Amino acid sequence: MTQFKDYLKEVKTRLDCKSDGELSRKLKLTSASTHHLIHGITVASDETCLRIAELTGDNPAYIIALAHASKATDKTRPVWEKIAALTTSSLITLLVLFISSRVFCILC
Repeated sequence: MTQFKDYLKEVKTRLDCKSDGELSRKLKLTSASTHHLIHGITVASDETCLRIAELTGDNPAYIIALAHASKATDKTRPVWEKIAALTTSSLITLLVLFISSRVFCILC
């Protein structure tokens, strides 16, 4: 399972941020907060996860579940990881169904 800090590094690359400071500005966070997130010292709030979702187009439920999994106890981490995995697979399933229905309608 991807760690939130690794996901955030991927986000930095996807948003073409040349520095942590640039990522901070896009996320509307202080440089210190961004540094702590990137190095796994702290985990993003739900509000920050929503900002990331707005910037990346990623499923906000996945990002929030990933953040919660990173700060969860050993007992609850598997639950959050499963939620994160389900949000990803559910989105893919819905997308496939949508595309399938569009193709079917076109062929009608």
